[in-house]
Amino acid sequence: MRQYEAIVFAVEAERAAAESGRAVIGRYDQYGAKELQMIARLIADRYGKTALLASTSDWRAVIAKAPSSLLHAGNWLKEQAALFGGKGGGNERQGQAAFPSLEALSQFLSRVETAGID
Repeated sequence: MRQYEAIVFAVEAERAAAESGRAVIGRYDQYGAKELQMIARLIADRYGKTALLASTSDWRAVIAKAPSSLLHAGNWLKEQAALFGGKGGGNERQGQAAFPSLEALSQFLSRVETAGID
């Protein structure tokens, strides 16, 4: 089963990276935060892009930064999520945040899609 998941996540990472510019911002109904962390890390490591992925089923967002990025992923996500009632954090390379509602998560994602990830 783990091998199957690894293949599915690799295919999803490749698709998401191919459909985006410097950063990948995605919304998913079918995956929780744990699965999205794996996909985000694949996008960052294999394709050199920062990935911000959100789970609409559990109102969480994860980030994994590209190796070339100067962004502190955990601090950035914590600060941005707080603007929408979210709580989170992480380390320099990756982070996770939880939001109080789907609406708050959607507002957060809309802002990031407009402003970008810096």
